[in-house]
Amino acid sequence: MVPAISFVGHHNSGKTTLLVKVIRHLTLWNIRTAVIKHSQHGFDLPVEKDSERFYQAGSGLVYASSPKMSLRYRRERIERNLSDIYDEVKADADLVITEGYKTGPYPKIEVVRQATGDLLPDLPNLIGRVSDRQVNDGIPCFGFDQDLEIARFIVDRFRLL
Repeated sequence: MVPAISFVGHHNSGKTTLLVKVIRHLTLWNIRTAVIKHSQHGFDLPVEKDSERFYQAGSGLVYASSPKMSLRYRRERIERNLSDIYDEVKADADLVITEGYKTGPYPKIEVVRQATGDLLPDLPNLIGRVSDRQVNDGIPCFGFDQDLEIARFIVDRFRLL
């Protein structure tokens, strides 16, 4: 089974910025990652390229393919289940990372900044934290500049190397 880990935290806490740095380390170590990002508020696509223009025009599915990359935009009637998305992406990864999914089943690293809110209450499966303040509750805590250490923590936790 491909391991999965979730990075959770308040809006604008720095989850994406941190994950970009962590993923760069994992990639350098030849660990293939798949990322599933949850967006509670939806998202907008730019209308700069042909594929996005087809989607914005109303197409239910747009699949753009090239020799080195493919993209798929698909309209959904209801939000897809996390386990279904995991099943779809796991074959292409050594590690699945989710951003969001606070109540999901996977081990979690909480990302918290004083400026964006308090610790999240009652997080199931909390294994680590990234914070700009000291938290002494027995959970391993990293600073935002410790992306290499966070990547190593994940590698060690899931025995990826």
